[in-house]
Amino acid sequence: MCLSIHILHHIRGRCSIDVHGDRSACDSVFRVPFWVQLSLKVFPKLLAVGSSYPQMLTRIQIESVSPPPKTIRLYDGRGLYIEFAPAGGRWWRLKYRFEGRERRLSLGTYPDVGLKEARDTREAARQQIAAGIDPAMQRKAEKQSLVDGSEKSFRAIGREWFALVSSKWVKGHSSKIIRRLEREVFPGSAISRSSR
Repeated sequence: MCLSIHILHHIRGRCSIDVHGDRSACDSVFRVPFWVQLSLKVFPKLLAVGSSYPQMLTRIQIESVSPPPKTIRLYDGRGLYIEFAPAGGRWWRLKYRFEGRERRLSLGTYPDVGLKEARDTREAARQQIAAGIDPAMQRKAEKQSLVDGSEKSFRAIGREWFALVSSKWVKGHSSKIIRRLEREVFPGSAISRSSR
């Protein structure tokens, strides 16, 4: 008896695999090698009739993976996957395309970010992509605005400190200190600009 496999494409891009055992279908499609027939007999659940791939991850699947010798990925679907490192780290990542280029976005580490939270973050990122916003660039801009805000507050705190202590100093010393702060310490100074 010969085994044939038909792959049926669905609208959503997933495919289901239909396994038949009749000889007429096998002659019209293609012959399956012996090792595939054997693997289907040994592992029948690998190709269950009418199953859709990829299957979504479960918490048990994630927790059952021990640290691999090389980095591996387990895919959840719609670009979300978890990456296992040999050192034991587990990172959620989102693979997506924006303006024709493939990009990746880190969503956090497991178990700090759970499965449901990672899926929610994936959906939020996909909504941004649909709106024409690159989630990685959006995150970078938010981080930069936080840094800019902290730099401005550092300058404000430095000036506040100077106003407090400069009344106890001689005028020449206080002008020298404020010049040094402006030139060497505050963000956007000559030294910090040259080190970038």
